[in-house]
Amino acid sequence: GGRVADGLPAPIETFAERREEIPMQENVRDPLVERLLGPGKQFELEDTVVFGRTVQVFKGAPRTVNDIYRKALTFRGTGRRLVVQDELSYSYEEGFARAAALSKALREQYGVKRGTMVAMVMSNRPEWLISLIAIHAAGAVAVIVNSRGAAEEMLRAARQCDSVLVIADADRDAIMSGAEPDPAWPRIIIEADRASLRPGKDASFEALTTPVAGLELEFAEVSPEDGAVVLFTSGTTGFPKGALLGHGGVAQSIAISGFMGTLQDLRFEE
Repeated sequence: GGRVADGLPAPIETFAERREEIPMQENVRDPLVERLLGPGKQFELEDTVVFGRTVQVFKGAPRTVNDIYRKALTFRGTGRRLVVQDELSYSYEEGFARAAALSKALREQYGVKRGTMVAMVMSNRPEWLISLIAIHAAGAVAVIVNSRGAAEEMLRAARQCDSVLVIADADRDAIMSGAEPDPAWPRIIIEADRASLRPGKDASFEALTTPVAGLELEFAEVSPEDGAVVLFTSGTTGFPKGALLGHGGVAQSIAISGFMGTLQDLRFEE
């Protein structure tokens, strides 16, 4: 309690009123960070403008998710694995070949282009990554729908973002179809029962991702300000809401992960 005058408590001092009395301390940087950050060092920073604001990014790091995929193409032919789950495994060469076939189908059969919203409704599986690469290569935005939601929750998420197409695994498709058997959007279904595919509208994921000899993965030109993915809020105070993450933000987050991994390696070496 503060001093009382005329029966009223004295005003509480604010930090702003006291800040001149608080001695400022020097910002002491981690010496290992000093070895990595700075002009000419491994993780040099530079200024760039995003949405009219000047921000710092890692110099030379990919500025879009598509730039990251372009760098990953260099792993083709090395025998390295792009993704592994149980008995299913794709090398970089096969994974990118499947993504190239799917991306071509997205463009030519479904009219997917820069800024188009494409919903992904599936469990954590290799096809998730192939779909993501294909969607981004076409310049589109991947709408990442919670695969553990009820039918109406998954359908609402796809509708909320005006998705023009849904890529789903058979289990999630069966759940959604129970509530809406004839959705407005076309579907690409993983491990589909062919009888469930609507002629001229739906397609088998496996058919669209069959590698095509000589087909290269082509990337639409996107900027760091373009949308890359839509993630959804938890929905604790209402229905989940979509949040659009840009290419620049996602790419910078991945670059920061690389920086933190290098920093941890240095700590173990010390």
